[in-house]
Amino acid sequence: MVLRWILALVLLCGLLLAAALLALRSESTLLRAITWSVATFTDYELELVSARADLFAGTVEAQQLHLHHVESEGAALVSVLNLQGSKILLSDLLLLNLKHAVLTADSVSVYVKGNDQADDPKPITWLSYLSWLPDRANIGNVHVINHHKELMIFPLQQVRGYRGAYNNFIATATGLWEGNSIETGLELNALRDEGSFFGVGMTADLSAAHSGSQAVLTGEFTGTDSDYQYNFSLQADTTQIEDALARYLQIAKRLTGDLSIEGRLKGDSEEATLTADRIILQNLPAYGFEASGDLSRNFAEGKTHIQLNSAGQMASLRAFNEFLNLELDRLGSAQSSLRLTGTLSDPEIERFILQTHSDSGLTLNLSGSVSRRELSDGTLAPSNELMVDVSAPGLAPLRPWLGEISLDTGPWAASATITGNREALAVSQFLVTAGTPDTITFGAEGAVNRIAIDDQEFELDDVTGISAAVTTETPNSQYVAELLGITLPDHHAMTLSLQLSGDGPQLQASEGALVVSASDFDASLTEMSMSLLSSQERWLMQNFKGKLAGALSDTSALSQYTTTSAVSLGPISYSADIVQENGRVSARNIQAAITGEQVTATATGEVEDLVNLSGVRIAHDFSGVSTSAVLSALVARFSYSQPIGTLDGSFDLSGDAGDLALTNIEIRNSDYAPLGFTAGGDIDDLASLNGSFTLSTRITDLDLLYALTGFEVKQTSLSASFSSQDERTAIDVDGTVGQSTVEGSGFYASSDDGITAAELAFSSPHLRMADLGLQASAANRADNAPAEQLGESAESGLDRLLTQAPRFPSRLKIDIDQLSGDATAIDSLALEMTGRDGAYTLRQLDARYATGELQLRGIIDLNQQPINLSLAGQGLSIPLNRVATDIGLESDIEGVLSFRGGLTGRGTTEESLRESLDGSLSLALEDATIAGAAYDVLATGLLEWLYSGAALADSTRLDCTMARLDFDDGVAYTDNILVESQRMIAEGEAELDLVNRNIDLVLVPRSKSRTFQIPSRVTVRGPLESPRTTVSPISAVADASAEALTLLPKIAMRLFGIKPKDGGNSHPCGT
Repeated sequence: MVLRWILALVLLCGLLLAAALLALRSESTLLRAITWSVATFTDYELELVSARADLFAGTVEAQQLHLHHVESEGAALVSVLNLQGSKILLSDLLLLNLKHAVLTADSVSVYVKGNDQADDPKPITWLSYLSWLPDRANIGNVHVINHHKELMIFPLQQVRGYRGAYNNFIATATGLWEGNSIETGLELNALRDEGSFFGVGMTADLSAAHSGSQAVLTGEFTGTDSDYQYNFSLQADTTQIEDALARYLQIAKRLTGDLSIEGRLKGDSEEATLTADRIILQNLPAYGFEASGDLSRNFAEGKTHIQLNSAGQMASLRAFNEFLNLELDRLGSAQSSLRLTGTLSDPEIERFILQTHSDSGLTLNLSGSVSRRELSDGTLAPSNELMVDVSAPGLAPLRPWLGEISLDTGPWAASATITGNREALAVSQFLVTAGTPDTITFGAEGAVNRIAIDDQEFELDDVTGISAAVTTETPNSQYVAELLGITLPDHHAMTLSLQLSGDGPQLQASEGALVVSASDFDASLTEMSMSLLSSQERWLMQNFKGKLAGALSDTSALSQYTTTSAVSLGPISYSADIVQENGRVSARNIQAAITGEQVTATATGEVEDLVNLSGVRIAHDFSGVSTSAVLSALVARFSYSQPIGTLDGSFDLSGDAGDLALTNIEIRNSDYAPLGFTAGGDIDDLASLNGSFTLSTRITDLDLLYALTGFEVKQTSLSASFSSQDERTAIDVDGTVGQSTVEGSGFYASSDDGITAAELAFSSPHLRMADLGLQASAANRADNAPAEQLGESAESGLDRLLTQAPRFPSRLKIDIDQLSGDATAIDSLALEMTGRDGAYTLRQLDARYATGELQLRGIIDLNQQPINLSLAGQGLSIPLNRVATDIGLESDIEGVLSFRGGLTGRGTTEESLRESLDGSLSLALEDATIAGAAYDVLATGLLEWLYSGAALADSTRLDCTMARLDFDDGVAYTDNILVESQRMIAEGEAELDLVNRNIDLVLVPRSKSRTFQIPSRVTVRGPLESPRTTVSPISAVADASAEALTLLPKIAMRLFGIKPKDGGNSHPCGT
């Protein structure tokens, strides 16, 4: 019975199945059955447009196929265009797969919308749909659109796939990304656990030909009813980073090189995390970077979190110039490391280090952190911190940013800790050092509360809350002088320290100290304080205060700071209070002292304005100053071993710069009776030396006088007064030297160009040469040689005297009523000479000389070239032997000379004067005696000379010799010569060539006696030094006569300064 029921049921099912199969043979019935089944058994609705299907042929076609969720509006979950299928087996359909089917379509779109009311397929359901993958598939375009929390579109083209030998599915496609093609290879394997499907294993190979990029993903994609998970290893490389990353990193547009990434990508529907084991960007030698870390994307937050560590190097920072508007490439090569946290939209540099080094030696080290808000939107974030270290061999490497820098500090380094944001910075600690210990060092250390940086142009007002300690030190002040371009004494150690506080345009300096020291010098300016104000690109100092103190080992050390030598008086100490008030810097409570073993000096007072040196009021007192030391400094080659007393005195210095005055001057010598000295007066203006001054001295120490003058001067008592006013200084002197009374007066006028006029007058009623030490005698000391001490001879100094003579108006007048001395015959002298504009006039030269008188007048014109000289005068009864003695000539002639005439010449040398000599001169010589035999007898009678005993006489006496000479260009002519002696009268004529030093003389001597004589005509020709004489045929007589008749050339040679040449024989019988 049961069997019958079972058979009947099977038969019935077979009939129903047969009926269904018969019904499904109808295309329309089949299509309705399909749409009905989808709507009945699922939450979806199937829409077919122009569809055709043949169940038994296993084919299907549809122009459009749309699968909608029943509760969703809008786009279909799946849309297929131009679908064609074949080899669709009923058995596969019954097993819910299409593993033998071949499907093609022009386009497939999958649209997942997360903001509608419909329930999306479960993740495991989505994965199970992969079981419907056909044996082969060929789809023109595939678009996967996810509009869940974000809109994501994955476009694919030319999708082709097939089932592999190991029941895997292999597909290729061309993806589109930013308009570029990405070739994609995909291999899928079903993952099952004890027969239950839970995901797929997947290997994806992506490559982009345009950027040389390639990526390989290998891992698993699993799902559950509630979520899906994926876990892939990632290997990616690109050779054109500028194309691969330009959209995401702006700076990537300037980058080239190879980028490789190794890591793992995992996540689920809520979050995705990329763990990068290594990210390498390499473009050496230009740059290279390496990084590692995590990037996780939280889809609910819509943020990508970062934890990234990176390090790298760059040959140049030129790529960043445009972003920061700075010439960063001048920093040279760079190395850096970075830890980046936060999110891509709100990143934070938790820690970074940047090191640069340029060819110029500039080294920069930066480290610190930058907050999230600062990097993302620029809002204020006070937690940013930056530590800066920078150094260089000099300031020159900073020129690209600071412009031309005149100072050169040498090597320098700076470090600082900076915090703040884009509105303001704060420097919590900075340290700056520069220079080297053996030259000069600079240092600054402190902090700055706030530096505003939101303004486009930086100003000092942007800096507030400065607190710093500044120091400078050098072992040699010359380095400070070179740095500042000023002049300072060398080899002085200098140290400066200062505390600064306040704001940028107004700083307060306090606790300042400046110390300067050297071997003999110490100075300090301590307790300094001041205000520093910035005004029109200048710094102004206000309210300065400080205490000045110092010492000098001895006054002689001042020679190191002046061009003159200073005497040793003892150590110097000084102090003062420096105060600035009402725009003036004053020195108050000045205290200075010299405290030597013998010398003491003090100075007290104040200076109201040190800068302009005005308001000076300083009183000075001194005592115990060695007079000998002062004279050593004032008198050249002064040497005197005995003490000669000390100087005491006082004076006041007062006034303003350019109008300083020395008043109440009192100076006196004490503690040595043989030297009495007092001086006093007022100098109303130091600049022009206007004022009046008197001094008097009495010296009875003859050795001291010799040490002062170099002459055997007798005891002296002098008084002098000086007065100066309106560039005119007058001097009056009177006193006694030995028994001589002397007076002198004069003046000189001056201007900025020098002396403009001068006058000097000297007079004495009786001047004794011995009182002045100008007459040597046996009683004088052995080293007293007054003639040599008076200087070079007049002949050798004439050229210098004339060429250096002053051009300004001048006058010299000497009146000596009586002149006496053991070695001079001048009884009186009157001299007056004036000059102006290079022309000088000898207005008077009158002298009484023993029994005679001398009167000369002359003119010297320096404006002519060569210089013109003119001299005229007369002399009456001048004794030749005394003249020869006074002018230092050795002579064997005695007699009385008278002359009158005038001569002119040009030039300054003896030769030039002889060559240009013009004028006339009349001579008369009385009672002349020539050493030797009686030449007048020889000239007139040889026999008388031999037998009268005249040959045994020791001299020849001439009663009178007269001649008139006319000069023309150095040649003297005369036709009027007369020589008379006791026995002879001679007449003659002559020509003396002083230029060529020749003589042509003819004399006719005649004897006064009536006895037998041999009259002769005497001719003298030839050089003045050795003329040839013709008297008679007897040569011996001729030689003797010639010697007698050369009196006139001898006189001429002496008158005109002609000396015989070496080896000459002008006086053969003089012995």
